[in-house]
Amino acid sequence: NILITGASRGFGQSTLRKLLEHGHRVVAGIRGGDKRLAELFPSEIQRYGARLSAVDLHLDRPEAFAEVERRVSELCSGRLDVLVNNA
Repeated sequence: NILITGASRGFGQSTLRKLLEHGHRVVAGIRGGDKRLAELFPSEIQRYGARLSAVDLHLDRPEAFAEVERRVSELCSGRLDVLVNNA
């Protein structure tokens, strides 16, 4: 279970794709959450299904961190193994 912040482009996007290719479960930290995930990664969603999900992550809104923590815990059955802090 891997959370990548800043997964919408650049290094975060490349890392997300590579980790999915290698069989990992990835949670993309992106502004807009699942809606934006569908716009940015339609082929990855189709190919990897439940191994790819998103959280609506706004690093400039600390009040949202508790919701992100709850959602990541829910998606990863309470176990996050790796954080790629790319944002």
